[in-house]
Amino acid sequence: MASYITKAGSAAMKAVEVVRTKAIPPAVEYYKATMAKNAEYVVKDPAAVDKLGRQLVFSNLARRVPRPASPARAAGRFV
Repeated sequence: MASYITKAGSAAMKAVEVVRTKAIPPAVEYYKATMAKNAEYVVKDPAAVDKLGRQLVFSNLARRVPRPASPARAAGRFV
């Protein structure tokens, strides 16, 4: 049983090392490049950051045009 745990631990460490050397560096480079390309859209003011979520929701709600009421709906008869 101990040899199985040792082998499994060794395989897990090899997998972690592969991820650390092969997967993480390209992901970090992609992140840095994307953030550098879009730096103009980063909001640095903490007060403005706190309002962003609400601004997104309510701006999108304001774009929605309410449906005009039909005569049947206005009279209380739903067809």
